[in-house]
Amino acid sequence: MLIIHPQPNQWKMYRKIRLAALKEDPQAFGRFFKEEKTYPKEKWLERVNNDYSLLALENNKPIGIISAYITEEKNNKVAHVVSVFVLKEARGRGVGKKLLNTVLEKIKKDPTIKKVVLSVNKEQIPAVKLYQKFGFEIIGQKPEQLGDGKKHIEYEMELSLK
Repeated sequence: MLIIHPQPNQWKMYRKIRLAALKEDPQAFGRFFKEEKTYPKEKWLERVNNDYSLLALENNKPIGIISAYITEEKNNKVAHVVSVFVLKEARGRGVGKKLLNTVLEKIKKDPTIKKVVLSVNKEQIPAVKLYQKFGFEIIGQKPEQLGDGKKHIEYEMELSLK
């Protein structure tokens, strides 16, 4: 397994795994498959050009994805981890752990980022446990309509980098 930052010419590979995520596990995402499958090439290139977008590859095929983006809160930068997904047939082999570890290593290289946050459907128990192993703490919860069109409770989780 290899973790890479996708290059612009790999946008179709990125698109493929992202759409698989939305189709296979819609209850884990705040976006809809029907919407994202219509995105133009430029939208996918934007995502690929994000320094924090990563792909897990096996035999040159995408098996997992993770991304993050940075915002500023009260003069401190905050990293938001999003789009975490591993194909069902690749789960249980440490792919998610390696993706999360790699994106956190990249985030930690910027000393101005003081915390990392994410939201996760509380029903996604393996994901919640993974985040907790990395030191994320549940700081709240909120009802959210997710990609399956239903309301779910999402945990808001945070990892302090101070």
